[in-house]
Amino acid sequence: MSLFSELKRRSVIRVAAAYAVVAWLVLQIVDIVVDVAEAPAWVAKVILGLLIVGFFLSLILSWLFDVTPEGIRRDQGAGDQPAVRAARLDKLTIVAATAVVALLAWQMIRDSGRELDPVMSSADRQSISETTVESAPSQDASIAVLPFADLSPSQDQSYFSDGISEEIINALSSISSLGVASRTSSFAFRNQDEKSIPQIGAALRVRHVLEGSVRSVGDRIRITAQLVDANTDKQLWSQTYDKVLSAETVFAIQDEIAVAIVDALVNSIGLEASALEQLNTRADTEDLTAYQRFLRGRQRFRVRSVSNIPGTIDLFQQAVELDPEFARAWAGLAAVAVVAPSWGISDGEDYVALAERAARRAIELDDSLALPYAVLGNLQGDGVLPIRYAEDLGYLEQALEREPDNTTALLWRGITTIQVGKFEQAVVDLDRCRDLDPGYQNCVVWGGLARLYAGDYEGAMESYDLQAATRSSSQAQQFALAILHKEDELTALLALAWALESFDAPFNPDLVYRAFKDPEFDTAAEYAAFSEYRVELTGESPDVSAPGSLLPMMFRRYSELVPDQNNMYWWHPSFPELRQSPEFKRIIRDLGIYSYWQQAGFPPQCRAVGDDDFECDEVSSETS
Repeated sequence: MSLFSELKRRSVIRVAAAYAVVAWLVLQIVDIVVDVAEAPAWVAKVILGLLIVGFFLSLILSWLFDVTPEGIRRDQGAGDQPAVRAARLDKLTIVAATAVVALLAWQMIRDSGRELDPVMSSADRQSISETTVESAPSQDASIAVLPFADLSPSQDQSYFSDGISEEIINALSSISSLGVASRTSSFAFRNQDEKSIPQIGAALRVRHVLEGSVRSVGDRIRITAQLVDANTDKQLWSQTYDKVLSAETVFAIQDEIAVAIVDALVNSIGLEASALEQLNTRADTEDLTAYQRFLRGRQRFRVRSVSNIPGTIDLFQQAVELDPEFARAWAGLAAVAVVAPSWGISDGEDYVALAERAARRAIELDDSLALPYAVLGNLQGDGVLPIRYAEDLGYLEQALEREPDNTTALLWRGITTIQVGKFEQAVVDLDRCRDLDPGYQNCVVWGGLARLYAGDYEGAMESYDLQAATRSSSQAQQFALAILHKEDELTALLALAWALESFDAPFNPDLVYRAFKDPEFDTAAEYAAFSEYRVELTGESPDVSAPGSLLPMMFRRYSELVPDQNNMYWWHPSFPELRQSPEFKRIIRDLGIYSYWQQAGFPPQCRAVGDDDFECDEVSSETS
C-alpha cells in the first residue's frame, strides 16, 4: 500500500484538514478577544505556537490510533478506514467550516461600519469615513504623522511611541509653509490596518503621510519611519535607527526624522529650503526617566478625569525632581495643577499656588512656551474675588502670541470670555480649538455652552449630541436644564438622569423636573421636605451654597447662589427671572465682571445705566 493510501486510511489527511479549519477559527476568535481585552500581543503568539505544536501532535496520534465503536485503540496497520473516526471528522470539519463562514460574514459587516476612534465625535467619524480619494483634494505641502506603532515586547510603551510621533508633529508644525494634520485627527487612524495610505491621506486632506514604529528593549531602541506620497502611494524616504536608549538619542532621532522629511519634501514638491531654518525640535532634558515621566503625564492630562489627576500631578512632579531644568515638565505640572480644583481635587494641597509657582518656573527656563502663560491666565481657582479678568486675558493673549494654535490656551480664553458674557467671541476661539483638535471634548462642550448662553439652542444641542456620543458628562447639567425647558418630559427626564447620575447629585430627576415645570411647585415646602430627607439620610442639612450646586436654582434661593465660574447659571437662558434679579448684579459685581466691562466694554446684551449701574437683556424665547 502506498504512503498516500495509508495516510488516507488512517484519516491523517482528514485530521489535517479538520485541524486547519478549527485552528483558523480559534485564531480568529483569539484575535477578537485579544483586541477587546487589550491583552498583550504575546498572548496571541503563544496560542499560535501551541496550535502549531498541536497540529503535528494530532497527525502523529491519528497515525498511531484508531477510533472504533469499541473505543480508541492502537492502529493495527491493516483493514478498512475506521468509519467512526471518518464520520466524526467529517462532521467536525463541516461544523467548523460553517462557523468560519459565519465569522467571516460577521467581520465584513463589522468592518463596514467600524468607527475610526472612540475619542472623536460622531460627526468627525462620519466625515472621515465618507471621504474618498477622489473627493478629498489635498495641498501638496501637507503631512500627517500617524501614531508610531508600539512594538515593545510587553506592548506597554504606547505613551513613548505616541510621544515620539507628537514631538515630530510639533517640530513640523513650526514650519509656516507646511500644513500638518492635528494630533487627534492623525491619531484617529491608530490600528487602521484596513485603510490604505491614499485613503488616510484623502481623509485627512494631506499629500504626505509619515508612519513608523518604536521598539524599546532594555537599553536599546529601534525606531523605523517612512514617508509616503499619499497621492501615488510611493515611498519617498525611509530609515531605521537602532541605538542605545537615552534622552539624547531619542531627541537626535526625532530631529533627524524631521530634517529628513523636510529634505524629502524640498526634493519632491519643491518645499522652500528655508523651511529647515524654521524647524524647531526641543531637546530640553538629558534625563531619560524624566522625559518618560513627562510623556506619561502629558498623555494622561489629555484624558484627564477625577480619578487620574492626582497620578498625573505625581508624574510631572517626578519629572521636575529628576530634572529641575526641564521647562516643559514644569509647564505640564502647572497645567494639571491649575485644573485640579475645578475637578474637585481637595486633599489639602494648594494647587493654585503650585500651578503659579510651576508656571513661573517654566517661563524662567523657557519664555517661548505658551502653556505656562495660559496657566497664569487661568488662575481663577484661588477663590479670591474679584477675578482679575483683564490680567487673565492678557496672559492668555501672550500664550496665543507664542503659539496661535495652542488648543489649551484657546479653550481657556474661550471659557474666560464666556464668563464675561462675550459669547460670540468665545464661539470663535472654541470653534478654532475644535477645528484644530476634533477630539478635544472640552472645546466641544464649552462651545455648546457659549451658543446656549447666546440663545442658540439648536447649535448648543449639536454640541451636546457630540458630547453624548463620547459619553462625556462635562457640564451635562447645564444642557439638561436647557432640554428640560424645551423638550418633552421623557427626553428631559433622561437627560436629567444622566447628568445627575454623572455627578452623584443628591436628588432624583423627577424632583428637578417638577421644580422647574410644575407651576404649583411649593419651593418652601419642597425644600423643607428635601432638607428633612437629607438629614435623615446623611445626618447633615443640604449645602445650598456649595459651588455648582443646583439647589439655589431649584428652590429659588438665589441669595445663596455662589459665584462659580465653572457653573454659570446666571447666564443660562432658562432662568430669565434670575437675569433680572438683584442677585444677578451681585454675582456680576462680586466676580469682577462689571469692573472688566468698565475697562474693556460691555457685551452686546448688557449696557451701562447711569454712573455706576448696568442692565442685561433676557435671552429671547424665540432663540432659546
